[in-house]
Amino acid sequence: MTPTYPADVLSFSRLVIDATADMAGVVEAMHQTIAGSSLCGMVGAAYAPVRAIARLIGCGMDAVLTPLIELAGETQPLPEREAVLAALNGILGDHLAATENPLAIPMRLRRSGRALRLKRRDLQAAIVQPNGKVLVLVHGLCMNDLQWTRRGRDRGAALAGELGWTRVHLHYNSGLHISSNGRAFAGLMETLLQQWPVPVREVAIIGHSSGGLVSRRGPLRKRNITYAKRPS
Repeated sequence: MTPTYPADVLSFSRLVIDATADMAGVVEAMHQTIAGSSLCGMVGAAYAPVRAIARLIGCGMDAVLTPLIELAGETQPLPEREAVLAALNGILGDHLAATENPLAIPMRLRRSGRALRLKRRDLQAAIVQPNGKVLVLVHGLCMNDLQWTRRGRDRGAALAGELGWTRVHLHYNSGLHISSNGRAFAGLMETLLQQWPVPVREVAIIGHSSGGLVSRRGPLRKRNITYAKRPS
């Protein structure tokens, strides 16, 4: 059985509440059009309780589940859950980010599904024998960094090993605008290269699908960067 995370319950409940409020607004607007201006006040009064109840339920869920989320702490999500979240972010990523829904994926650099802390000491501890050739793999729309592994073969690890590069993966909300993700990616990369444990000689970025657009939208200045498509 797939474990249930309190944060997921809270996040999906917020999505349901948002959908309920939005649908109530659509139906209310339709009824106001039918009723005419003289009855708009009555129609509004009829739908106000629906929105109030939705907000009340939302506040109750927050009050009950937030302490449980804090108690659970950070967990290592399952690949199946990560795939669902990646697809959801690809479709509703802008809404999740705008409403600060916990399901929104924050942009991070990761290895083996774990976020990297971009401090020199932390990178040294997380990456065994990093070298001066940095390979960054950028996933596409509705995907995540774990999906570079297919049929038990990690293509990123294989490519990095064959060519002598140290790899990291970008994990991000693919539903946000390409330009927004590009700017955030550029800033993240500058921090990574400044904090890299050894002098950086070269950077290569491999983007899959829209990941290539994100990579090129936020170029790094004064860096020796090679761009490539995902290998077949």
